[in-house]
Amino acid sequence: MKYYTFTEVMKIVDVRRERLRQWIDNGFIKPDIRKPIMKFTDMNLSGIFIFKMMLEAGISRKCAKKYIEGTMKRKGFVNITVNMNKVAEHIFPLL
Repeated sequence: MKYYTFTEVMKIVDVRRERLRQWIDNGFIKPDIRKPIMKFTDMNLSGIFIFKMMLEAGISRKCAKKYIEGTMKRKGFVNITVNMNKVAEHIFPLL
């Protein structure tokens, strides 16, 4: 299984260090491994990417977190190349 570091996630998802740290500290995002070094899987990365897109679409952090947690439990995310059209079909009914 491939793991990504905090810094790699910041670059891949294009999010500032402070913002990613805030999402983690507030429980919106959960790394796969927290100690001794935070590590993220492809599934985590997909969740972060979609979380960010939902926020950019105007959806609240609380609502985005619930959607991602529910989707991950039901279907799981395979990788960052998730079909964004299907994601959009699920997101926009929430608006």
